[in-house]
Amino acid sequence: MERKYASVKREPLGRSLNREYVWPAQANNGNISWGLPSKDSYNAKEIIYPQGGALEEKPENVMMYKKTHANFMPGEQRTREYDWSANPTIDNRP
Repeated sequence: MERKYASVKREPLGRSLNREYVWPAQANNGNISWGLPSKDSYNAKEIIYPQGGALEEKPENVMMYKKTHANFMPGEQRTREYDWSANPTIDNRP
């Protein structure tokens, strides 16, 4: 019953899909590099975890990011900046 499915023919059980890529000859012996070389050499650890710690953000950038991404610090109360004077409450409650 399952023999009719194309996926069974392409990818039989116990074997992975063979995409039949045609690789350059340099790829077979490991002497190939992809992309362009960078002008400067940086250590990824130094970029992700700078020695001086994270830089302080400008307060105006923090406020903008909070408004656009709703990203608040842990435990920080969210302020929605409602204008309560534009929405008066009803005082005639029974």
